[in-house]
Amino acid sequence: MAAFHQNSLHIIARSVVGFVWIYHGAVPKLIFQHADELTIIRAAGASLESAPTIVNAIGVAEILAGIWVLSGIPSVRWPFVFTIVFGVGVTIGAAIQSPQFFVAAFNPLTLNVQMIALSVIGLLSARDAGAIQLAGDTGRENTT
Repeated sequence: MAAFHQNSLHIIARSVVGFVWIYHGAVPKLIFQHADELTIIRAAGASLESAPTIVNAIGVAEILAGIWVLSGIPSVRWPFVFTIVFGVGVTIGAAIQSPQFFVAAFNPLTLNVQMIALSVIGLLSARDAGAIQLAGDTGRENTT
């Protein structure tokens, strides 16, 4: 039973972290290109002309990160480690470059702390690198 709960926690963490990566890459960056995304990139030093292209590239990269988390290839752990390191780095960067966003109702601190916490849960609940699949896991370790 403990393995079932461990696997369930892992699947929830992977699914949510993957979803958030994909959503934040697609919706505010590619589909609607929110003005705040452009403001953050401009504050980091991008020109007015290059900011939309950079935001698009970041959106694609975030979607790929989400797919990586969901796929767990080549390891179920590394996408979580990446998410933790990225979350810490981007939070510090945003605090330095765009501190005004930290008082908004939806802000980088609360989003990134949640992503980091879910990634820690995903790491702690991973039984074995490559052993947990999002669907159809029988609880047995993958020996192939």
